[in-house]
Amino acid sequence: MTQPVAAAEIDLAEALADAARAVIRGYFRRTIAVDDKSDLSPVTVADREAEAAMLALILRRIRTAPRSALPHPAGSPPPPAPAAAPAWS
Repeated sequence: MTQPVAAAEIDLAEALADAARAVIRGYFRRTIAVDDKSDLSPVTVADREAEAAMLALILRRIRTAPRSALPHPAGSPPPPAPAAAPAWS
């Protein structure tokens, strides 16, 4: 059975699409290099920058969300909000 989607989830999905679109549009109809990831699937700078933009948006939303809004198992207290963005290597 399909469960209804909360308005906040729809808002986040739309914001993520907008963030990715803003990045990718700058590369539209331009010649860009295609690299291979470690699993040999293709990736471009547009892909990487769109992913970074979406991750930054998600992290901003998590840091500003009330703890009760963060996902957690039923019956357990919500997790603490992250203090800082993860360090990517």
